[in-house]
Amino acid sequence: ARDLGDRKLAVAVFASDRPGFSDPVQTAFGWVIFEVEKIIPGVIGKSFEDASAELRNEIARERAAPEIRKLHDAVEDQRTGGKPLAEAAKAAGLEVASIEATDSTGRDKAGKEIAGLTAAEDVLKAAFASDVGVDNDTVATKDGGYVWFEVAGVEPARQRTFDEVKDAVETALRAEKLQKALADKAKELTDRLQAGKTIDDLAKELGLTVAHAADVKRAQRPDIPNAAILSIFEVPVHGAGSAAIDAGRLVFFVKEATTPKFDPTSPEAKTIADQIRPAFTNDILEQYVGALEKIYDVAINQKALQAATGAEPGQ
Repeated sequence: ARDLGDRKLAVAVFASDRPGFSDPVQTAFGWVIFEVEKIIPGVIGKSFEDASAELRNEIARERAAPEIRKLHDAVEDQRTGGKPLAEAAKAAGLEVASIEATDSTGRDKAGKEIAGLTAAEDVLKAAFASDVGVDNDTVATKDGGYVWFEVAGVEPARQRTFDEVKDAVETALRAEKLQKALADKAKELTDRLQAGKTIDDLAKELGLTVAHAADVKRAQRPDIPNAAILSIFEVPVHGAGSAAIDAGRLVFFVKEATTPKFDPTSPEAKTIADQIRPAFTNDILEQYVGALEKIYDVAINQKALQAATGAEPGQ
């Protein structure tokens, strides 16, 4: 990217034709010498085959834009003439959808998400800033369309009645009790494993199956949930534990653990190096700048800084 904070510096950097140190470049902040480590030629991001579907959709939107604008103007003309929104929409050949009730997050009175809301976030924001009888502006959608709406009624915010929340409360209580029962049972099984019972015997006793997992690492894997992986690495060898998973509760026993040899060429090592390298670089630069500030009398020319950054005085 050419956003380097100074136009002269950006021009000099991208004018370099080979790696190496540059000649001094005068910028708004002073003289700069930079090093180009590597030059990667620019490439086209997508082939025609990859971009063809996107291009077709874009062309279709462009061709449809005049027709959409005609429909928009037709509805607005009807509204200007005094017709209600529903009649104006039908006269233009558009469908009218009615929503009985919604909160600001797009959920109905039962707390369920309302399906089929076009540009839901923008429409809801505009609707809750409006009122009954207000002639609202259209809401533009990301694909070039428009949404008209009107508020038929406003129900003041209130605490829901017991009858309204009864089913949801019962469901939540049942789920809470089930999770507690599962956690208690998992603790009982974990204690028995710690006392010397084998996991195969426990599974046979309960009519469950045992899955053996080898070469478990801290990285994600499809057969073990992430929460279980984190819990496994908190348990010592010959120890037992449990973790909450989507299907219930997972009880496990750590049979053995090995520390793999460090391989600097492995993908994991390269990933860690890529993550740590910027931190080391920033740390060295901070130390270097700190040392220079101790050696030299450093002062900030606020006027030059404001002129270079476009900041207002006092910012």
